[in-house]
Amino acid sequence: MKKQFTPTTRTLMLSLWVILFATCKKETSTVVSSSQQLSAKATTFTSNEKQPINEIIFVPCANNGAGENVELKGNVHILIHTTLNGNNFNTKYHVQPQGIIGVGQTTGIIYHGSGVTQQEIKGSFKNEKYIETDINNFKIAGHGVNYKIHDNMHIIVDANGETTATADNFSSDCK
Repeated sequence: MKKQFTPTTRTLMLSLWVILFATCKKETSTVVSSSQQLSAKATTFTSNEKQPINEIIFVPCANNGAGENVELKGNVHILIHTTLNGNNFNTKYHVQPQGIIGVGQTTGIIYHGSGVTQQEIKGSFKNEKYIETDINNFKIAGHGVNYKIHDNMHIIVDANGETTATADNFSSDCK
């Protein structure tokens, strides 16, 4: 099964996830330090958070191929590091499930979630140039079921706001 997302849709979806996690803080440590400066004008910010999740994901190959909703619970570790240097910025996200366990709502089978999402956004406030690269790998595994989702997206927007390059490779595999 292959589903295509436009780069704008993919960016919006990922941004919504980041906003969701950032607004539901449980454990947070933020570092803002001039001692971490890369140059006299650079400043860095680091956010290291753990967020609880409770999501329902449809796994199409579960329940002997009939599919079923799986309610996933656990935590997601979110590390965000931003460097501001004059009018330029660079933000890196690292999001990783931790202790994600799910229960099939039809079969009652126990599932485990794992994976990692990495995103890097570079740009300039002055000329509004923007480059984003995302790599997402997520797996839900249960008795005889391995559901994998992979997404690799890259977008470049020039100083005029025109998208000059895009690549979005989404795939899912269900065994």
